Amino acid sequence: MSQEDNTFKLPLGLTNILRIFIWVLLIIGILKMWLVLPREFWQYMFFLRVPIIAALFLVFFPLIATTVLKSMLKNLFVLRGKWQLTFVIVGAIMGGMAIVLTANPILLNAKERFLLDYDLKKIPYIWQYVSAIMLGLPTCIAVTYYSVKEKELIGKQERKRIDQSEEELRQKAEKIIGKIPKELEQEKEKVQKEEERIIRINAIIGVIQGIIISVGLLFAINLTRQWLMSNFSHFPLFIDLIQFVTKQRTNGYLITEPGKIPELAPGHLTTVAFGVVELVVYLTVFFLFQPPKLPIKDDTTDYSDKRKGEAPALLYIMLILAVFELLLGVLSFYFDYFRFSIFFFGLFILILNYSFFKVDHFYKLESESDSSYAGKDKSSCQELCDFTKVLNERLKFQSDEKTLVIICASGGGIQAAGWTTQVLIGLHNLLKCSFTKSIGLISSVSGGSVGAMYYLDRLENIGCRTEQNRLFNSSTSDSLDATGWGLAYPDLWRLIGFPWLAPKMLDRGIALERDWQQEMKHPHKLTTLATWREKVLQGQMPIPIFNATLVENGKRFLISPLNFNDISQQMNQSSDDIVDDFNSLYGCYDLSVVTAARLSATFPYVSPICRPYYDQSQPGKSLSKKLFNQLQKILGIQPFLKNLKKNYHVADGGYFDNSGFVTVLEWLDKWLNKQLDSSEGFHLKRVILVQINAFPKVNYSKTEHLSAEKKAEDLPKEKAPEKRGLFMATIGPLLAMFKVRDPILAQRNATEIEIFTERWKEKVEINYYPIYFPQSYNSTKVSAFYEGEANLYRPPLSWKLTQQEKQAIKDAWNMIKKTDHIDPKDPNKHIKEVIKALQEKWEEVKQENSGFSEIDSHKSCPRI
Repeated sequence: MSQEDNTFKLPLGLTNILRIFIWVLLIIGILKMWLVLPREFWQYMFFLRVPIIAALFLVFFPLIATTVLKSMLKNLFVLRGKWQLTFVIVGAIMGGMAIVLTANPILLNAKERFLLDYDLKKIPYIWQYVSAIMLGLPTCIAVTYYSVKEKELIGKQERKRIDQSEEELRQKAEKIIGKIPKELEQEKEKVQKEEERIIRINAIIGVIQGIIISVGLLFAINLTRQWLMSNFSHFPLFIDLIQFVTKQRTNGYLITEPGKIPELAPGHLTTVAFGVVELVVYLTVFFLFQPPKLPIKDDTTDYSDKRKGEAPALLYIMLILAVFELLLGVLSFYFDYFRFSIFFFGLFILILNYSFFKVDHFYKLESESDSSYAGKDKSSCQELCDFTKVLNERLKFQSDEKTLVIICASGGGIQAAGWTTQVLIGLHNLLKCSFTKSIGLISSVSGGSVGAMYYLDRLENIGCRTEQNRLFNSSTSDSLDATGWGLAYPDLWRLIGFPWLAPKMLDRGIALERDWQQEMKHPHKLTTLATWREKVLQGQMPIPIFNATLVENGKRFLISPLNFNDISQQMNQSSDDIVDDFNSLYGCYDLSVVTAARLSATFPYVSPICRPYYDQSQPGKSLSKKLFNQLQKILGIQPFLKNLKKNYHVADGGYFDNSGFVTVLEWLDKWLNKQLDSSEGFHLKRVILVQINAFPKVNYSKTEHLSAEKKAEDLPKEKAPEKRGLFMATIGPLLAMFKVRDPILAQRNATEIEIFTERWKEKVEINYYPIYFPQSYNSTKVSAFYEGEANLYRPPLSWKLTQQEKQAIKDAWNMIKKTDHIDPKDPNKHIKEVIKALQEKWEEVKQENSGFSEIDSHKSCPRI
């Protein structure tokens, strides 16, 4: 009998009676509190609702983020380096100051403004500062604890040195057969202790720096208050402005006595002083950590505007909290006098902004600079639809009977980006150069698109170990900081009533593109679809497809250097209703690859849904034309764009198909029909479809090369987490939509490939190899993505990975690639069997191509 069976449980009837009793006690307690507490208490609670809500958020946000919303928000509290820790400590204390200094004038002046019966005494400044520190303390404790725990509190150079030492030890251990020598274990322990020492020192320095800067800012607030008091507290113009804005209802704002000059009521001047200091800090962070601009197309100048560092996303949350607290606190004190809701006022401003200024989010279309296609509509260029010619050039190193490898990379945020690159790197190392050179097409979605972008960017020297490390580091680099900057600045300005401050082509999506661009192989050179088109046509790289979704009509949107628009012309009518490609809509324009990946990976709320924008401003235009263009930008008018009626908004490709599989099967079916009927000298013998899935799979299909039936006792037993009724009544529908997507896609893909294989078995050999992220049941190496006794998969959904999670991705591949001896009870048996089957199939391909041996024998870094 299990331990769970031995647990004592009350009878159901007694349990319900106990719950009813507790519920009655709670109701009685609430009613008693309402009756006992004086009326003034509840009045002050109402007028202080904004700072109270903000205080609750600041205090409980760390707890919620690291427990209930762990997969989405926990990594916000994992910081890199002592300066990031310093910035968050300062931001948390400033957030606490915003709450205290907004509440203080309300407490001191509510009696005068709202005619209350009870007056509160002035709180000494020292206790205001102490209260602010206490409010920010939970955040400070959480970031220090989790940054030390996750071993992230280490600088870039220090991390590089530690990683290099660990890599050297790992290489030494791989060469040793049998037991690892004691000396090597001691050396490994020495490196770990050195890492822990550096982290402890950085934590102490970061906390001390945060305290010093925070105290300095508190002194700055006090000095600013004194300066304002001596220069503006009795300034006539300042007094007249307050009287005008308040419609002469100056109660709570001014102290007026007969025969004396009105003066500012207590508490307001300190709040204004804090607002001035906060504005200075806010603008300093804006200029100091602004992501570098995207390079101009065809301009290879090495601009030197690199960031010296990145501010953590949590700092931007603290800045946004401070801005909203000040803004809403001031507005509530003003509008509560007139009994007007600040909610409706904010809603009115929001609607006015988005309607009058035509506020929207955009992605940039580039001009077509390729001389072969400049001025042409690429949707009518048949050579861009000739996939047989393109693939023949790509696979020309093979014998007459070709083997085409196709990769499908699924979505799943930053974890999918890292898993995609790790699997592709691992397959290259496992199957060698011949396999990589045989990849003819990569269809990717969402996070998989980000991984595919970096993979194709560094494909030329993918065999180099250093290039592989750079590739993996780029695909798993933190993108949340750039998103935070975009939220705290241009997107916040649009929200609160200042959209004209934010440039049209600057939001959190553009900030994300800027951040990704810095991780490209050539960050100062803009890589576009035209750049890749030339390489694709020359057979130097596979055909990339970034899958996105058009919001207005729900169609799949295929972003690729080649044309896929003729799919809908030669297939059935249903296909015509569900697919469009970039060249068919915007054939006269080009697009940067970071933009293409961002459109495919428009993760909800991290990156905004956006529409195309083409900047027509060119040097040499008349002054009137320039002024007209500038007026268009100010008023938010979209300049002339060909195909304006097709100026769609683009969303994440995962809304339609989160695997990239539908696009591949549709294209492959159409192309095989066309290719087999043609007389061209291209004989395709087989297709190898590799599906890279960022999530583990529990229910297995017979199409996955399983050699034995899966026994019930071998399946990992997963416990369903206990979710209460309120959670399921509110979040349940959204959770169901999210959870059901991947099982349905997996089952659909398995069924469709089975039908597809049966259809083409007489003409082309179709092989399907789905590679899933492994289960954690037999290894602690990938446990970073699992939690609790239920062992539930919890991938990070915040576009930020810790070092432990990055290493878990590497260890996951190293675990499933070992296929020499597969334990029948291994929970990852099916994945290992898939990889083993792929190895055996590729050995068969090698036997048919004698030239593969020479290609695979290169020990250096050959060009792919």
